[in-house]
Amino acid sequence: THRCKDLLEVCDAREQFAPPQQRSFPNANNLTHHDVDERLLAMKDVFFSGVMQRLRNVRHSALDMSSVKWHDEFAAFKTQLKQLETKLCEILEHALDKTLQLTSRVELLSLLYSRIARRDGVRRKVEACAAQTYALFAGELQFVKHQFDTQRQRPPIGRESPKSFGCVRWAASLLYRLESIFGSLTL
Repeated sequence: THRCKDLLEVCDAREQFAPPQQRSFPNANNLTHHDVDERLLAMKDVFFSGVMQRLRNVRHSALDMSSVKWHDEFAAFKTQLKQLETKLCEILEHALDKTLQLTSRVELLSLLYSRIARRDGVRRKVEACAAQTYALFAGELQFVKHQFDTQRQRPPIGRESPKSFGCVRWAASLLYRLESIFGSLTL
């Protein structure tokens, strides 16, 4: 059963690093999606040409219990997977760092969690980035609260707007700013 688990891990790794369907990133604000797509394709090539090629070159069957060489090959495979996983986490973090708008960041996180992150290490990285995004939202919430508290007596409205309408419109714009971000966070 141990070797069957090993083979399942090989299948899971293929699903993570070389999925059968094409994954592409949306053209989020300030995200160079072609760069990320190219990095994912390069990772797929490395997975097939390096990691999987080594397993293909093994001359004995993984199910041959008399062979002890499988453990050495599988240990090398897992080491290479860890390296690929670390690189993938760096790519995802770089993509999130380039996404400046909070709503775009939330959309990208949703995509990463649902379509990209398969292995536990990658999922943990996406979850850590989600925690950072929630912290960014908390900062945005504090900023809007501070802006409301300091400007509610004299809100920044245009001279052409009636005072009451301008005040309501300004407050509604602050509310909409938070609701649009919060709505995407709760998806």
